[in-house]
Amino acid sequence: MIGTELTASFINKEQHAYSFQTVVTVRVKEKIPLLSITYPGDHKLNRIQRREYVRVETTLDVAVHPLENEFLPFKAVTTDISAGGAALLIPKSTILNQGQEVVVWFSLPFHDEEIDYIKVRGKILRFIQVENERFYKVPLQFFNIDELTRQKLIRFCFQQQIIMRRKGLMAE
Repeated sequence: MIGTELTASFINKEQHAYSFQTVVTVRVKEKIPLLSITYPGDHKLNRIQRREYVRVETTLDVAVHPLENEFLPFKAVTTDISAGGAALLIPKSTILNQGQEVVVWFSLPFHDEEIDYIKVRGKILRFIQVENERFYKVPLQFFNIDELTRQKLIRFCFQQQIIMRRKGLMAE
């Protein structure tokens, strides 16, 4: 009906998804029904981030290693993880660079008390300030990951979702 408020979304030619709030202004009866809606302007667009894999918030111990002795290996923890990447909390004293590739060892504790250890290559995407001034949050994108390792990550994330739903920490 005219005056109905909607959320509209679209994908541009660069394949980025956006949404915006709008209102139906006109209904047209053609071969197919058409609606005319308002456009609030580019400044009111909300970019929608679409992930290939589900990301879950979890704290895991990890060991970060260099590819070629650029730094000494160190321990860190995750803030979240998916089959495509993870975010780590690392000490600010660690010397890493945006775009740098690293090797990360994860220990994945499964519900059946089995622990899987996996090794993945990751690329540092950026450094994010956090409340604790001694650490950065560092998102990593995994690459060259074999299918067995990816399946272990998907299984782990799925089990974490089930646990969080049971505890009431996640929306249905």
